[in-house]
Amino acid sequence: MTRRIFRGIMRIEMLIFIFCTVFFTVLAVRGSQAKMMDKLKMDAYCVAQGIETCGASYFDDFQAETFRVTWIHADGSVLFDSMNPSTELENHAGRDEVQLALIAGEGEALRYSETQDKKIIYYAKRLGDGSIVRVSVENTSVWEAAQELVWYVLPLFLLITLMAAALASRIVRGIIRPINEINLDSPQIENVYQELRPLVEKIARQNEQRNQQIEQFQRSREEFRLITENMHEGMLITDATGRILSYNTSALEFLDGSLEGSWIGEAISQALASGHAEQTLHIGESYYSAIANRVSAGARVNGAIVIILDITEKQQREMLRREFTSNVSHELKTPLTTIYGISELLANGLVKPQDLVRFAQNIHDESGRMISLIEDLIKLSQLDENPQPFELMQIDLYQAAQAVARRLTPAAQRRNIQIYITGDSVFIVGAPAIVDEMIYNLVDNAIKYNKEGGSVTICVYEDAVPTLVVEDTGIGIAKIHQNRVFERFYRVDKSHSRKIGGTGLGLSIVKHAAAFHGATVELESQEGVGTKITLRFRCEKEMAEKRK
Repeated sequence: MTRRIFRGIMRIEMLIFIFCTVFFTVLAVRGSQAKMMDKLKMDAYCVAQGIETCGASYFDDFQAETFRVTWIHADGSVLFDSMNPSTELENHAGRDEVQLALIAGEGEALRYSETQDKKIIYYAKRLGDGSIVRVSVENTSVWEAAQELVWYVLPLFLLITLMAAALASRIVRGIIRPINEINLDSPQIENVYQELRPLVEKIARQNEQRNQQIEQFQRSREEFRLITENMHEGMLITDATGRILSYNTSALEFLDGSLEGSWIGEAISQALASGHAEQTLHIGESYYSAIANRVSAGARVNGAIVIILDITEKQQREMLRREFTSNVSHELKTPLTTIYGISELLANGLVKPQDLVRFAQNIHDESGRMISLIEDLIKLSQLDENPQPFELMQIDLYQAAQAVARRLTPAAQRRNIQIYITGDSVFIVGAPAIVDEMIYNLVDNAIKYNKEGGSVTICVYEDAVPTLVVEDTGIGIAKIHQNRVFERFYRVDKSHSRKIGGTGLGLSIVKHAAAFHGATVELESQEGVGTKITLRFRCEKEMAEKRK
């Protein structure tokens, strides 16, 4: 833009200079012609005076170097000419200046002379005898004048060009500076040229629209970020080549910080090719499912979006369901097989009279195991459903522990195990039947998995929250099993559990009963030393809020 303005100013300067040069040259030529005409008139007057005084003898020694003199008879014949013999010249009666002189006394003319092959200025004056004195001089043309002036004009042209260039540069800087100083992000209309105000107003409107669009885009992007960052599912967005453009924190956590996994790449490639793909991966103890879908606009593929789901809990539930079904089937099949076998022997009369009592006792024991198993399953089902029919009331944990200890004292005495109760009355709000079942299972397990001559200690106290601790001196639980002992039907030693009549549901019932009361269960155990299980109940206010 600067160059264009500069070149434009220089062109104008040149055009003005050329126009002025031509204009003043023409004026100079015309002025020169006027001066020449005045001089011709003076010369004609002098020649006329000479002729009227001396007659033809005036021309005897006549010499004129700067102009031409022609004496013409009234009939147009040439009497004398200072440049050519009069006999060689044609009649001049038809010349304009001669005709004007004959009529008006004097005449002027400017025309091309074939004799001299030049443009000539003529002035004719009529004498008293009717003859005509004509003087003429060569006319200076504009081109000739220009050629004479060129050596004066050229230095002037160069000087004016330099001055014009400096002035144009200064003018351009003055024009461009305010334009360059316009703040396009926040233009001030009052500080710009009047001619630029429509443009600046348009820029201001566009800036406002752009800022609104940017603000809307940033708001949408922030909303998108908040949504994706608060998703429990992982999310990846790729371009049409499979390159990852965006992802959320969950995806990074699921993939353990690496987004370039081959299974993810395979899912993306399949989705880009076929439109949809699903992949499942097992990492450690976790299971993940990736669902990839192609993103298209008409026939054009823009990329793919991948959702990563943590299906660990689902897989574990499925595994637990299968394991639970297997365990229930096994636990029921074993006593039923025993009962079926004994009943078949009895039906066929193959049992000796002296063995009837023993076989009847076996039937009784196996039936009892099935009844216990079914009762435990019913309890778990009730706790899973979190039923409301349980009546909640204030319970003294210390008294509940004493009641359980009294009921289990005979079983402990058979194995020479001592039960100790320490602490003081601590009250909670709960379901008495569930609390009793929870304490019973803890103490019953402490007796069953104890050593001959061991002990079981029940401690009830309040340490910020109501707390109940059951500690034994039994066989303990190995570290690798401690995270799973609260699962249904999980046994550390299956043969020992069956021998002592356990169903594998006791600690699972404890876990669910504790959850029902908002309590936490803590397990500390050392193999060969013993086990300590601590129940910490929430306060009555927290339980009331939980029930709401």
